[in-house]
Amino acid sequence: MIPVRAANDAAGSVEAEIYGPLISQLPRLQPGRLAGQFSSHDRSGGNRDWSEEQAGRPGYLYRDRYGHRVLAEVKGEGALTRLWFTGIDRVGNIRIYIDNDSTPTYDLPVRELFAGTHPPFLRPWVFDDTLSSGGFVSYVRIPFQRSFKLTTTGEPSYYHVGYEIVMPDSTAAPAAADKLAPRAATETATSPSAGSGVKAETTTGELVIPPGQAASLPALTGPAVLTRLVLILPDVSIVPPDTGRRVHDDGRAFTGYSEFTVEIEPENQGVRLIRRLDYGIGDQTALVYVDGEQAGWWSTPGSDTAYNWREAAFDIPAEYTRGKSSLRIRIQFVSSRIDWNEFYYWVYTRPVREASSNAVWATAAPATEAGQPVIQDEQGATLILTDSLDVGNASSEAAHRYQIAGQKWQGDRDFQYPPVVDKEEEARRTASLEILSRVWLEASWDDQPVAVQAPLSLFFATPVGPHPVDSALIQAAATGAGAQLTSRWPMPFARRAELRLKNEGSRPARVLFAVTSEAAPGLPGEIAQARVGYFHATYRRENPTASGQDYTILEVDGLGKLVGVSMRLAGPTSRWYLEGDERIRVDGSSTPIIYGTGTEDHFGGGWYFNRGPFSLPFHGAPGHTVSGGQDVTGVYRWFVTDPVTFRNGIAYSIEHGGQNETTCDYESVAFWYGVAASALVLTDEFRPADTTDQSIHGWQATGTAERKLLVSSYEGPLDRYNFQDAGLYQSGRSKFVLSLDPANRGVVLRRRLDQGAGAQIATVKIDGRPAGVWANLEKNTDHRFADSDFLLPASLTQGRSRVEIEIEPVGIWTSFLYQAYCLVEPSPGPAHPPVPGEESDER
Repeated sequence: MIPVRAANDAAGSVEAEIYGPLISQLPRLQPGRLAGQFSSHDRSGGNRDWSEEQAGRPGYLYRDRYGHRVLAEVKGEGALTRLWFTGIDRVGNIRIYIDNDSTPTYDLPVRELFAGTHPPFLRPWVFDDTLSSGGFVSYVRIPFQRSFKLTTTGEPSYYHVGYEIVMPDSTAAPAAADKLAPRAATETATSPSAGSGVKAETTTGELVIPPGQAASLPALTGPAVLTRLVLILPDVSIVPPDTGRRVHDDGRAFTGYSEFTVEIEPENQGVRLIRRLDYGIGDQTALVYVDGEQAGWWSTPGSDTAYNWREAAFDIPAEYTRGKSSLRIRIQFVSSRIDWNEFYYWVYTRPVREASSNAVWATAAPATEAGQPVIQDEQGATLILTDSLDVGNASSEAAHRYQIAGQKWQGDRDFQYPPVVDKEEEARRTASLEILSRVWLEASWDDQPVAVQAPLSLFFATPVGPHPVDSALIQAAATGAGAQLTSRWPMPFARRAELRLKNEGSRPARVLFAVTSEAAPGLPGEIAQARVGYFHATYRRENPTASGQDYTILEVDGLGKLVGVSMRLAGPTSRWYLEGDERIRVDGSSTPIIYGTGTEDHFGGGWYFNRGPFSLPFHGAPGHTVSGGQDVTGVYRWFVTDPVTFRNGIAYSIEHGGQNETTCDYESVAFWYGVAASALVLTDEFRPADTTDQSIHGWQATGTAERKLLVSSYEGPLDRYNFQDAGLYQSGRSKFVLSLDPANRGVVLRRRLDQGAGAQIATVKIDGRPAGVWANLEKNTDHRFADSDFLLPASLTQGRSRVEIEIEPVGIWTSFLYQAYCLVEPSPGPAHPPVPGEESDER
């Protein structure tokens, strides 16, 4: 029997109770759902992804009648799915309004909302910046029937507001098919034939895989759901990440100068001044004056935004210090990427004689860490602490007659020093990571092409280290038997599941396994009707990344749902690569429905993960290292409360650097459910500015309608490509007719608009019946073209080959192209063996 750790079993019971209902629904395909996100991203395509009112760049939609900033507003039925904030000092309160209510349903100071103490914003669904390494995150789903609006009483800095719109009468999943995932641990498992429970079966074994070969796990027979996969690798070590000493300190920064007085021993051979600085501010250089005389240049070349604290030394020659009991120090700014910062100064005297009668000098143990009474320099010479200045501390500054001119910043920082790495431990980790990155997991379902193909390191979200991962869906942990890797992704299949491990390394790989599955009699029909999708894990790598182009995480056709991503990101030690924004487009749209503000933001952190590595239920950055002049970060994100549904395809990409200018080595695994068939069919399109099209589609209009030519581009990955199109800018009601497939299950009505014209809101009617409010509130004067999708329910479209669409705007309304995409029943092929003699549709 495979030795699975008991602690993990207990954790699994808790996870099944808390996350089980959401995880169980992940394989279910729901084409009537449309994900979206509002964010503070730079509309110009640059890297200023925050709100900056003073610079004329408000990073929000508008101000309401209270003067509050409206960050997000959605009309229709759906749910708020995710919140992320950082840089919250001026945010004030977050207010959430549901269903057009004039009184906020939730009104909390931003820190309290993420503190985990105010229902419904409770653990384990919300996290503050301490737990989430710089980010404030909520996964609390808040449903609404008619609308939601989120405002802040102060100015936000960086933010994301995720949401989901639901087609009003989209078909719910039938109750008979809801046995897709494990039941809660408190339920009693019974025979499927009894109808009151599901029996789980676990297959265990051991494989020794020679180099360059593959080995199969025992095949599973369906219909069933693979609910748990456990792999134990005895030769792999999972160890906690190295963490440096963490210090919270206050300080100042300037581009002028600072002055202060320090005490020293008169009998000296010089003085060493040690300064604690934020090394994230690169290339700081200053002139040092001692009692009015220039003593030299003090420079700290380079930078590190992973472990920001550094202690830099400046040696003052004895000619400036001998015979004095105090010194007046002046630090004169010369150059820097931003400014010169200082948090703490230690003053060490070089004694004339190391052997002294002073008891403290003679007995204190030598140390290299600043702040100790006695330290040693690089040559082993003794230095004696004679004074210290705590910059930012009023009493310490007063005692040292501290003065500053040209101050640019004052505040506090909570950073780490670089960790001390054990060389032997590092060698063991390297060997372990080599195994995990060279052993690949492959899986196929129902004799379909391989759906899962990924190295264990990325599939189990530990591509750096390897380090522990403790998430809702993936765990990587150390046990007495070796590294234990656990997957809880539900993997449905109708007939047969085949799993293989392939060893691309140079040494044999030993793997113990346990595979748990549960019978699901209704699955063949569900898969055949594309109500349930197959599980996929799609691997990609670019080394080097292409200049000027996003790194593509996933680009596939068909009906599906994005549910997760795991990445290894390697780039310069400045960590500038983390400036890259994610952009997600679906169903052939040129406009991202999700456009982020930075890579660490996408993965729930902030400020380059300023609290170091971490692992949480739905996101994390469990590993980070700097080696050989390269910075490497491992990250994951599970879209459990906020999956991204696509009906005929998805393009999920991310920048590397602020504008794809940073050369990196990126690799990723995207997790998704889907079938190789489209659920969306284009049945008609109408160009309002074309007089021939107006006649064909029975266009009628009241009010003004001006035809204009626009030359511009879409924001996002396509923002480099300008094109010309003609559109109508109108202020009155219009009507036109579009053709549909009568067998539709609803319609996605897409419109190309000019978002440079500002907010555009209209009521929509279908054959005279209300269909809702179509609102486009974002404005972009740099990249003006945008695609906007509006969901028309089946109750208004099903059985009709043509419908009359009426648009009545409030104010300006722009339209260049309307397209009718009908939701149809996809046909991915039979989920059961073909009858002998009949031709199969499988290809």
